[in-house]
Amino acid sequence: MIRPGHSVFPLLLAAILLFTTACATKQAPSPIKPEPLPRPYKVLGKWYQPLASSQGYEEVGIASWYGPKFHGKPTASGEKYNMHAMTAAHKTLPLGTRVLVRHLGNGKEVTLKINDRGPFVGKRIIDLSNKAAHAIGMVGTGTAKVRVTALETKASPAVTALTPGDYGVQVGAFGDLANAKSYASRVSDRYTLLPVKAITGDDGLNRVVVGRLTNREAAVALKIRLMEDGFTHAFILAL
Repeated sequence: MIRPGHSVFPLLLAAILLFTTACATKQAPSPIKPEPLPRPYKVLGKWYQPLASSQGYEEVGIASWYGPKFHGKPTASGEKYNMHAMTAAHKTLPLGTRVLVRHLGNGKEVTLKINDRGPFVGKRIIDLSNKAAHAIGMVGTGTAKVRVTALETKASPAVTALTPGDYGVQVGAFGDLANAKSYASRVSDRYTLLPVKAITGDDGLNRVVVGRLTNREAAVALKIRLMEDGFTHAFILAL
């Protein structure tokens, strides 16, 4: 599905794509296989791509907390939110990850389990339970500057991270090659700075693929941007 309207990609991303395309071979490789990542989700008009792994995660930013209004309601993990438990919500870390949260204003620390998604307000990076907020002394202020560090390497269920190689983002698939080429032409007209090709796989399916990238971060960024532009079923392919 293509949403009406045109979108302009950031120049930096375009430069990355053009560079990686120039370094790639001109012949479409085979076979093509999907590289699984956690399923992205959309909140308040914005797409979020959960991380495949918590390995090496550390971030400094603003924490907030949530309490009685949500007590007893389901979380993203399926557990009921308990404001008296040591838990937190995070937008992208694998659910179940244990993190260390340090209040940078007073030095207090707390260890929490990520069992929910959020916060989706401003630039906040984590939402603490009421008990956790009390433990580090931020209930009165409502927010605090914190450092969040993953204490373990946890992968999202049934997911493998992208391995080094070449990647593209599939935006369509057709049994008929002519239809695939026609669709690729329309997508190419929309994204003039990006390579768009119809590639036939060993399974006989003709896929319309945008981009030719050699690093995972650029592939994920392109996928999210395409989803924001209306290609809601876009996913990354290993080429």
